[in-house]
Amino acid sequence: MMRRNRVRRTGLAILKSLVGAGPEAVKDIPVVGKAPGKVLSDIAEPVLNRIAIAQTQDRRQFALKKLFGTIGSTLVLPGTQHAQYPLLEGEKGYPSDMNAGKAIRRRLFPNIDLEEVSEPFPEPLAGTSLICLCSPVANLLARDYLGNPSSSVRNVIKEVIRPDYSAELVYNYVAPARNAPLIKNHQSGRDLPWEERNWSIMAPNGPLTPRHDDNGFLDMDYLLITRLPSGAVGVGDVILIGGTHGSGTQAIDLFLEKLPLEKVEEIVDKLSGSDYYQVLLEVRDITHEDRHSTGHDIRLVDCHSLKVVYN
Repeated sequence: MMRRNRVRRTGLAILKSLVGAGPEAVKDIPVVGKAPGKVLSDIAEPVLNRIAIAQTQDRRQFALKKLFGTIGSTLVLPGTQHAQYPLLEGEKGYPSDMNAGKAIRRRLFPNIDLEEVSEPFPEPLAGTSLICLCSPVANLLARDYLGNPSSSVRNVIKEVIRPDYSAELVYNYVAPARNAPLIKNHQSGRDLPWEERNWSIMAPNGPLTPRHDDNGFLDMDYLLITRLPSGAVGVGDVILIGGTHGSGTQAIDLFLEKLPLEKVEEIVDKLSGSDYYQVLLEVRDITHEDRHSTGHDIRLVDCHSLKVVYN
């Protein structure tokens, strides 16, 4: 027993020197005899696995902070203004948006609040960094930046023009044609599915349109993330997170937690330190259980830095 305890203490000492090394280092641990080697192996494998998991989580968090990190206070604003489907009594935002906000709070900003903003641009918050959930269809703040795609004229807005800067967009939302198919998807708390014309995303090689199954239910959606200055230089940023439908917005959870780490780091590398950017993702395997539509898989389409020109 005393010999085994000495081996275990020796093994723990060796493991301390292995922090930062990979599991391959275990095979180089010098041991004498089969029993001590087995003890070391039993100790090393789970500990090194935990180290590897922790290192992966640290790398993911570092990359996400590069993309979403803000200075000063941060406020999350869900969509509240869908013309066809108003909020239910007691709701502060649509369920998909609220789920997205909770995922952002869990992963990035533990102290943020979910607030309803009914003005196109909340002047008292002009010095705050804003995370805006939902597309311009139901979020007035997003509409203030990306334009109103629900207008009677189906114009594609390719440039953000603010009082103090302008920026050309790579992607934006495109309103559906009058004969576009009706797409069905669920928002929790409602007995019947939402039915609305299918939206698209403007892209360099032509519009990208979500898919639906034979019954008209959404099968694949898009999630667009856009980061821009909220106002004057150095004041704060706005991060616009919106799907072409609610399940796309909610899929920010998949982006934060399940998009492969190498893809998250690929985005950071491709943006080359640019503060302002657009990231487009495809949300797949959408199910409609319990009267709520949820994506279960996410894929990176592409990302681009944005050139901001100040007046």
